[in-house]
Amino acid sequence: MRYSFRRSLLCLSIFATGISNVCISNFGMQLHAQSPATVQTASKVIDFVQYKPVGKDPKMLESVTASQRYETGGDVAAVTKQITEKLKGDGWKELEGSYATPAMASASFLKSQFVIALSVSPAASTPSKDARSIVSLTNLGNLEWAKLPLPKGWTSTYSMPSMAMYQTDATPEKAKQELDQTLMQAGWEPYGNAIGSSYYRREAIKLMASIQAAPTAPGKSIIQFSSQQLSYAFPIPKSIKQLQHTDPLLNILFDTDLPREQTIQFYRDELAKKGWKATTDAPIRIRHEDHTIFVNDSKERMEVAVHEFEGLTRVKVQFVTAAQAAEENKKASIAAEQAKAKNEAAMANAKAKEDTELAIVVPSDAKPSKVDSKSAKWSLPSGQGAALAKKIIAALEKDGWKSKQNVAQKEAGDFELQKGEFRLNLDYLDPGFIPAEVEIQVFGPGKIKLKSQ
Repeated sequence: MRYSFRRSLLCLSIFATGISNVCISNFGMQLHAQSPATVQTASKVIDFVQYKPVGKDPKMLESVTASQRYETGGDVAAVTKQITEKLKGDGWKELEGSYATPAMASASFLKSQFVIALSVSPAASTPSKDARSIVSLTNLGNLEWAKLPLPKGWTSTYSMPSMAMYQTDATPEKAKQELDQTLMQAGWEPYGNAIGSSYYRREAIKLMASIQAAPTAPGKSIIQFSSQQLSYAFPIPKSIKQLQHTDPLLNILFDTDLPREQTIQFYRDELAKKGWKATTDAPIRIRHEDHTIFVNDSKERMEVAVHEFEGLTRVKVQFVTAAQAAEENKKASIAAEQAKAKNEAAMANAKAKEDTELAIVVPSDAKPSKVDSKSAKWSLPSGQGAALAKKIIAALEKDGWKSKQNVAQKEAGDFELQKGEFRLNLDYLDPGFIPAEVEIQVFGPGKIKLKSQ
């Protein structure tokens, strides 16, 4: 790796003073393609989903077509060297501007008109003897700054593979208007904004432009450009606000003036042009959101969720790769099988409990007037109800049942009995002027099994 950290800092320092046209450099960068790349074009050069990480015991943190981030064994210097050697072996040329310190390493590489950026830093809280590093590799796309369509009068002050800077005599507000108009005419589309920054997209390249007032030149502006290769080019309506594209998560979030129904129809129409099919005729309402799921012949999935938010329609679009969809389906299938097995086991256990016979010992001369699997009832001469109830309870207690007395009088009684998860209720009625009655019932699982004493 060639180190030109001082040179980079010097150029940035010169630029910060507002001095222009003194630090223009291409850092050894070869000509790029004039047309921004598609996802398919970029993936043929490098697909980070398929790119094997280096180092000892690497653990992938994020991996999509245009970038990957992982933790791996080794300090910053060792890991950076391994990655650099691997990239060079794969045909990538290291560009000028690389630098490295124990706390940080950065480099960029060129191949087939694409530039990728490498960043390596120490993983948090790892002992020096077991050093681990965080690696980030990002495809910056195939833009050539010199061929980027720009307004007249803009002059280049600084250029390197990952970014470029320009200066104009216009104010920041006027500069943004000029840039919007020029890029729109060249086929770029607005792709969100932030304070002081505007984003644009063409094909699968995201262009970031930061426009600020020149610190030492009142009335003038400085513009910093950077670019990013996207892993998926989401279709978006023309009227968008506050768009956020999170490439590692393969989703976008934005607000639009379009009503909810028109937004959904936009995605039905646009995705249909690319071979996607909606899985339902109408959106599925989940709480306050309308969800529409699309699939294609490649077994990829797209989910569009919309809801109203402060007078606008808020939209989230999630792309799921075929591999991710297959993994999700696999996990869902495993979860379904586990749930089925758990349910079957629970049903078998419940049946076993239900079939459990609960032995109830009664005197041999006490003949039930009614008996079934869940209850037994005795009719006795007046004055004998309480005595039979006590004998049955005593036998149950001897067998391990615990009793709870709710009512115990000569004329009536009520008792609860429990043994583990099995429950019985015994009551008697013996007012003295009609035959006495004793009844025992099962509450919950189990079947009554009478035994004579």
